[in-house]
Amino acid sequence: MGQKLKVSQSEKLKKNEQSSSFTVLFFLFFIILPLVYSGEIIDPTLIPRQVYLSVFLIILFGIIFLKKNKLVLDLGFLKLSFSIACFLFLGSILLSLFQTTILSEGLYVLSKHGSIFVFFTLTTYLLIQKQITSELLTRYVLYFTVITLLIAYYQLINFQNGVEEVKGTMANKNLLASILYLCLPFNINFILISKNSWKKIGWATIILIIILLWFLQTRAVLIPILLLGFIGSIIYMVKQKKMEPSKLRMGILLLCFTIVAVITFIFKFHYLFAHLFNTNTFKTRALLWGNTTSMVKDHFFFGVGAGNWMVNFPKYGLGNFSDIVKNGRMIYTRPHNDFLWYLSELGIVGFLSFLSLFIISLIYLNKLIKREKETNVKQFFFILFMSLIGFMFIAAVDFPMERIEHQILLFLIFSITVSKYWSNFSIPNKQLKILSINKYLNFGIFISLLCVVVFSLLVSKNRYSGEKTTVQVYEAHQTSNWSELINQVNLAKNYFYEVDPVSVPIDWYKGVAQFSLGNFEEAKNSFNHAYILSPYNIHILNNLASSYEVMKQHEKAISYYETSISISPEFEESKLNLAAVYFNSNQIENAFKTIHSCDIKSADPKYKGFLPVILRAKINQTNDPIRKRLDTINDQEILKVFFESKRKNSTFEQELNRKFHE
Repeated sequence: MGQKLKVSQSEKLKKNEQSSSFTVLFFLFFIILPLVYSGEIIDPTLIPRQVYLSVFLIILFGIIFLKKNKLVLDLGFLKLSFSIACFLFLGSILLSLFQTTILSEGLYVLSKHGSIFVFFTLTTYLLIQKQITSELLTRYVLYFTVITLLIAYYQLINFQNGVEEVKGTMANKNLLASILYLCLPFNINFILISKNSWKKIGWATIILIIILLWFLQTRAVLIPILLLGFIGSIIYMVKQKKMEPSKLRMGILLLCFTIVAVITFIFKFHYLFAHLFNTNTFKTRALLWGNTTSMVKDHFFFGVGAGNWMVNFPKYGLGNFSDIVKNGRMIYTRPHNDFLWYLSELGIVGFLSFLSLFIISLIYLNKLIKREKETNVKQFFFILFMSLIGFMFIAAVDFPMERIEHQILLFLIFSITVSKYWSNFSIPNKQLKILSINKYLNFGIFISLLCVVVFSLLVSKNRYSGEKTTVQVYEAHQTSNWSELINQVNLAKNYFYEVDPVSVPIDWYKGVAQFSLGNFEEAKNSFNHAYILSPYNIHILNNLASSYEVMKQHEKAISYYETSISISPEFEESKLNLAAVYFNSNQIENAFKTIHSCDIKSADPKYKGFLPVILRAKINQTNDPIRKRLDTINDQEILKVFFESKRKNSTFEQELNRKFHE
């Protein structure tokens, strides 16, 4: 008996030691995650956190393989419907690579989502094997939350140029708000599972999150919190069997009164909540969704290819957007709706598989809520259920799925859900033999998953290098250091990095440098390479046209200028260049019509330089009486007549006759 007890204690000690290596690794992973940041690249968090995740997963694989004799390598849960939806989603990304214009972007999307799927698989596996627990993960997310809040509140106390500066280490304030939203269910669970002293920390983090969200005024997050908090509270009170009807009614009335009071306060002091009442962002999103919907209609089944929304978006017109978009000074790289994003890039299968991740998880959680007897656990499942519904709203108006940290927390929710569902429904129902995978296949899957992570690390490392060098490209471009710009472009470009973070092909910068140095043939080739990758970018079309014009290929130049203008009818640079080409080709009437369509308030020096020359040519061609007096009329008089015709919405000829027909 004594010997038996000794063995049991030994096994328990080994198990604790084995588990500690995983728990320590996850602990370090979550407390370091919000601190992963690099100031030497353009997007300081996106690629660094993918590198960080990949390294974490490789270390995790290493520990699993070292302890493989003490673990059951069973990935049977991959046969569940949720995992199948994951495979379909990744498969749709893989198939979309055949549709993609920029392969490097498609490979990047595949590597990013592939690494997240591996994170989900390993986390779920370790939860099922009881090497880590949802309680410990809850605690680690709390630490992540505290660090994120400390950084954000430091920025809030020190901000000078508005609340937009408060973004923590999450790229912008909306992404900060959405990551804090994903932290909320874990923070609430921390209160449920903690003792009195620790509960205070949980409550403090939740209060600090709510206060910060009010300062950020991110509607995409505040709306689901208010609605789901209201609905969830009512459901919770109704479900309380011990609650007396009178207390239930009083609780619901008090809750409704609180909501009405908050809404009244917001409207009464609306000047304090300017961001909440600003409709500009909604109008912009509506335009983005409109263009994306048109894209979906054209590519419903297979999409435009992973990572290629930004390439195809301008094709559907920029005329209704703001001036900075119309003139190419701002380029949209995402539609601010993750569901539309996946539908447009991956087609209907990719969209449905992505949507299925949420639907299946909600079904799992609903079953777990009904089955669970322990109150705290049941409440945690309910909180996760409501949180996923809220996150779907956020994903429908923003782009949280682009970011690594958001996907990590989302798939952590999925991992907890799937592992609990597996433990409660699959194994007890004696389906283990049906759902289990033989050991050789298990080992093969582990090796395949490791290859996915290595691929993710390779892609992200190359993109980090390319983006770092692109900073030097920007600097050389700004200072007109053309030789250095060409050298930096050659260093930046690689198989996994062909466009910069704002979707401009790296070859375009090289073309600008070559054109400025007078190497027009080489510039044309570089612009052509950029055009192949991004055929609807108005700057590329404009510069390619200019290259053809310099080489006296007027018809090709006109064709590319016209394409650029068809995408953005108010793109001033292309219109002025096209007017010059028409003039040089002796197409005076076309030159006049083109420059006539420009805004008379144009600040482009070419406008005031080209306009009098084209107007004189127009007069010389069409108006005999005035043409004879043309030498006696100065440019200022001609411009005055032209501007008068624009103001009166009359023709230039009519105003000329009024002014000079005497």
